[in-house]
Amino acid sequence: MTARDLIDAFETIADAPNGVEKLRELVLQLAVRGQLIPQDFNDEPASELLDRITKEEALLFREGQIRKPKKLPPITHDEIPFDAPQGWEWCRLGRTLIYTNGFAFKSAEYQEDGIGIIRMSNLQNGAVTTANMKYVPRRYYDELSEDMRVVPGDLVIGMSGSIGQPAFNFTDQVYLLNQRVGKITPILVSKSYLAMFMQTVEQHYLQISYGSGIKNLSTKQILETPFPLPPLAEQHRIVAKVDELMSLLDRLEAARGSRDTTRASLRDAALQALQDAEDAEEVQAAWSRISENMDELFTDPADVEPLRKTVIKLAVRGCLVAQEQADEPATVLLDLIKDEKAQLVKKRLMRRPKANSKGRPALYPYELPAGWSVVYFMDVARWAVGSGFPKKYQGHTEMPYLFCKVSDMNLAGNEKEIHQTVNYIDQKICDQIRANIHPPGTVVFPKIGGAIATNKRRILVSETAIDNNCLGLIPYSQVNPEWLYYLLLSIDLSEYQSGTSVPALSQGVLETIPLGLPPVGEQQRIVDRVDELMVLIDDLGSQLAVAASLQSAFAHATVSDLAS
Repeated sequence: MTARDLIDAFETIADAPNGVEKLRELVLQLAVRGQLIPQDFNDEPASELLDRITKEEALLFREGQIRKPKKLPPITHDEIPFDAPQGWEWCRLGRTLIYTNGFAFKSAEYQEDGIGIIRMSNLQNGAVTTANMKYVPRRYYDELSEDMRVVPGDLVIGMSGSIGQPAFNFTDQVYLLNQRVGKITPILVSKSYLAMFMQTVEQHYLQISYGSGIKNLSTKQILETPFPLPPLAEQHRIVAKVDELMSLLDRLEAARGSRDTTRASLRDAALQALQDAEDAEEVQAAWSRISENMDELFTDPADVEPLRKTVIKLAVRGCLVAQEQADEPATVLLDLIKDEKAQLVKKRLMRRPKANSKGRPALYPYELPAGWSVVYFMDVARWAVGSGFPKKYQGHTEMPYLFCKVSDMNLAGNEKEIHQTVNYIDQKICDQIRANIHPPGTVVFPKIGGAIATNKRRILVSETAIDNNCLGLIPYSQVNPEWLYYLLLSIDLSEYQSGTSVPALSQGVLETIPLGLPPVGEQQRIVDRVDELMVLIDDLGSQLAVAASLQSAFAHATVSDLAS
């Protein structure tokens, strides 16, 4: 394996999902295996470097600069993961460095200024960051030993959480080490090479800490890590080659980002042209342009979601299917709904609707087709409200009514319709918790919290109660429930929520949203057309997901092959 082989594979692998990230890992793995650059047999061998390190360590001890080094056990054959190149030596990591543990500062002494302390949270992306840094009195600078200071250029690693991740102090400030952060001071070894090696052994450290609630490393585990030590001159050449290749990867990543940005802009422009279409004929023309360039515009599984939203928005504007003169206008449907409301009130199945004091909206965002009417939700449906659900009533599965929570919308098979729930109730429980049983065709959605922004809409297919974190709309008998479902999907309800800490939807606010109501016959044609297009979009998403998976698998296999 040569650097040339690696460079030749860069562009192919870099285009795969996470390809650049895999390549960065590969570069580091090859570097510490001695496979990135050729060895120079004129270099001082690592065995002689180790002798010099031992002498230097002894000198530092005699001069009182370090404590007496602890004796480390020899490396066993089973600990060696690969054969080191000629001139290299396997040794314990602790033989090549001085390791300093941090001090346990008390949080009660944290203050607004003073001297900063490096905690685990200050190790980010290979560097010490001052974001959220804590400060302690400056007296600690003098009270603690000098080796507790982290000066510019020093290398530290985390011992808890994101264990083993190295970070340099690239700032011009001096800090102090907090507990669970260690400082690495190399002895006659390249600090940059050590940092590279530390990045490659994270999985090793994760295996060491496996099973503990919080991932922790001990000083002993760090010092006893098997370390492939190259000649010092080769360390510097490896670091230079890694820097060169990482720079190339940065450029490839930037180029891919630029291509993706351009492609996304073209995709969005094509979708905007589709959204701006004013009738079914223009929609067909815009759709044809997208179809002709599908392979270039849609390359990522995430690309299909904007297309899905565009189709639904066009549907509820009347731009997806042609109008038919034989359809009775929506005004006829509204008269039928008015009669149905009167019958429901007479049978005491609903309260008498309040007089609509809002009047008809003066301005609707789009020009609606002939035969359509501008309405409000309460013109086409009535509210389905939820109830509390005490724990003592939960856990039943053999009862006649479903009880739907927001979490039930995530169950497999419930992506569009609610076919199953975790909890079921009977009439007795229903009476005790004062729950309403809502009929099939009711469209439900979250009404409280962050779930509002998830845009979940579900259709009930059997008699179901809902909890008080949900809200629903029961369409009148002449209104197509699936059309109402797509209508609700076209509206971002988070734009109508109130509250900051806990957002919520108000029925009163939702009742002010103007809607376009198509004739009954057109509602069904819209549903049929959207369903047809959703199948195509789902197929496209599946194909892109499979392609991305294959590309990722190919990149993984190629990386593994190059690393072997």
